[in-house]
Amino acid sequence: KALINAIKRIKPKNKNMAAFIDEGKSKIINYYNSNCDFIVKDAQALVGQEKYSEAIYNLSLVPDVCKDCYFECKDLLVSVYQKKIDSDGATKLSEAKIVWSGQKNINTAEKVLNILIDINPKASCSNEVNLLTKQINDKLIDDEKARLELALKKYNDKLNIEKQQIEAYREVAVEYAKNQPKTVTYNNIYWR
Repeated sequence: KALINAIKRIKPKNKNMAAFIDEGKSKIINYYNSNCDFIVKDAQALVGQEKYSEAIYNLSLVPDVCKDCYFECKDLLVSVYQKKIDSDGATKLSEAKIVWSGQKNINTAEKVLNILIDINPKASCSNEVNLLTKQINDKLIDDEKARLELALKKYNDKLNIEKQQIEAYREVAVEYAKNQPKTVTYNNIYWR
């Protein structure tokens, strides 16, 4: 409570307070201008350790009032971010390939696509992602086509069986008719 009360009593228009804030700003600017090389080197070391998020965080802390350092860090930030999405994409692509190498069916395809959807389209593996999605699509189309052909074959087999049954019925009837004694019926018609 005492700290909050002390802060509440600070008057922003006070000349001493304004001088204090200006001195703080200039010290921050001097810090970043004099330590820019170290900030960049530390970020590059983090990239070497594949700690991309930490490197991005450290580079993004440089304020834009430190123009030279800010632009140097911004340029490095772009390449670090690209490495991050490339690394993340490669990891997720590898996971997706492992999942797809198992059972190749619609359920597995959904799992794989849920993994692939998290890959940034600007990742360097985007061509491989497109190739894998095409393979999945082709496999599912082939499976559907095979399923349709099997259903069609079953239908045709059923029709053939019915035709064979009808032919068998006819043959039985013809054979029965052949074995019947021949009787001739004469109809005498008289004309008057």
